[in-house]
Amino acid sequence: MAGSPVGNEGETVHGFFYSASANHSAPLIVRVHGGPTAATYPVYDPLVAYWQQQGFHVLDINPRGSGNFGRRYRECLAGQWGISDTDDVIALVNAACARFAIDTARCFIRGQSAGGFTALNALVATPLFAAATSLYGVTDALSLSAKTHRFESGYLGWLIGDESLLAQRSPTYKVPHCQRPLRALFIQGGKDAVVVPEQTHAMARHIEQQGGEAQTLLFDNEYHGIRHPQARQTMLARELAFYQ
Repeated sequence: MAGSPVGNEGETVHGFFYSASANHSAPLIVRVHGGPTAATYPVYDPLVAYWQQQGFHVLDINPRGSGNFGRRYRECLAGQWGISDTDDVIALVNAACARFAIDTARCFIRGQSAGGFTALNALVATPLFAAATSLYGVTDALSLSAKTHRFESGYLGWLIGDESLLAQRSPTYKVPHCQRPLRALFIQGGKDAVVVPEQTHAMARHIEQQGGEAQTLLFDNEYHGIRHPQARQTMLARELAFYQ
């Protein structure tokens, strides 16, 4: 599906919608890919099939900056990460809710790595989402810039800008200004050297200090990504329980 034009640019946002197994109104899981200039494709994904079998619609979104839609679409993200991607998620979910039988009280968003950054920003930005799951997601771009290697640091400069903007665009800095309690599940590897555990724990504390609910599932021996089969089973079971 393609969403409505976004903002003054009139850009069309792209995504793939997968209906739940049931034919009635169902909750929605929005998935934001990592990257953030990677992309999601309409190919078989066992995780999509899993969520469908559990009774969820699934929306895989390719916000501006995603690959596979031409250079201009990808370069729309320059200096706009934390703004355009958030706007795109909200626009596409609103378009989906107008078109499909979605239980709008149960819209959830999940993202991994850079996708976690977008998912958490969207959670803060709108009450459209009942909760978010961040899988080893970036919560503090300023901290990430200070600890990552030179290439990634330069990439963040292209995506956002200087240090003041790195702070302003990050979910961890936005939570204290949110006027409603938030719900989030954080899934984190204990040995992650890209998004270090303390970044995730700090974000969880901010949500709790504002009266929200933050659950953290830490896998001590995992890195930037949850790869062991048993850990992945545990992760999915915990995420399903969180949504239910």
